[in-house]
Amino acid sequence: MVIGQVRRGIADLERFFLHPLKELIVPQTSVGIHWFGQSSFGFKHPNGTIVQVDPYYPKDRPPDKFIHTSSPLDETTLRTHLVLLTHDHSDHTWTESINRIRQAYLAVQFIGPAESARRIIE
Repeated sequence: MVIGQVRRGIADLERFFLHPLKELIVPQTSVGIHWFGQSSFGFKHPNGTIVQVDPYYPKDRPPDKFIHTSSPLDETTLRTHLVLLTHDHSDHTWTESINRIRQAYLAVQFIGPAESARRIIE
């Protein structure tokens, strides 16, 4: 019974904290910031430009390794203009997510260290 209550509590928190960044209205002189979990953040400019930092949304999320067994984002639903990769660890340069973003938004640009660039080009 306690586990079920904890899972329901987590689901409530997810609904509260994991709001859709794309629907966020950002006032002028402000920036919208959203934490997607792990190392992933999104930033939204008042003009609608969205930057993702270290997008890490694996689809395979076994419960023994992930608190949240469903991905916090379907990459194809958040129009992303720029992806910033901070370094070349797999949870910061996650090619599975990067490829989905690239396929959905052909004009997306990527910035990161040479090691990350090599990984996403391969």
